[in-house]
Amino acid sequence: MAVAFEKERLYRKSEVDIAVEDLSQVKASIIKDEEELEKLTRQFPELEKKRDETAESLSVVRAELLKFKRSRAALANVQCKLRNCYQHLSALHGRVSALKAQAQHMYSMAPLIPFVRETCAQAQLEGPGTELVLTGSQIHKVIESVRVMLPKLKEPNLSDIASYM
Repeated sequence: MAVAFEKERLYRKSEVDIAVEDLSQVKASIIKDEEELEKLTRQFPELEKKRDETAESLSVVRAELLKFKRSRAALANVQCKLRNCYQHLSALHGRVSALKAQAQHMYSMAPLIPFVRETCAQAQLEGPGTELVLTGSQIHKVIESVRVMLPKLKEPNLSDIASYM
């Protein structure tokens, strides 16, 4: 019986040693986790500050991005208007070149009036996205000032021109 008792005591002692070892491992794990918790607790205000700074910089970047998007849209709008103006001015240049060719060796302005009217009509055309520089009455004033400036035509009766306008 003493042998069985000794075996039982050794078995119980090994179980106690295992439990003590497990207990010390658990205590070490708890201490390690508490240290980690304290470390994270100390870092929390710093991390929160970094998060706020990042949020601020993100809002600044978003505002700049929105500004760039608006600038890009405005630039695209200006490019579209310039393209339309170029096309419009090219057509107007063609009409004025034709008018110049017709008027180069003329002594009477009466045959030129239809070309002048076509040129005025071309200048008054308003395409999509274009704004007129001169309105119809302003163009007629320009034509009238041109007529006044060209007394070299030596027309006997300039009042005939008024009937065409």
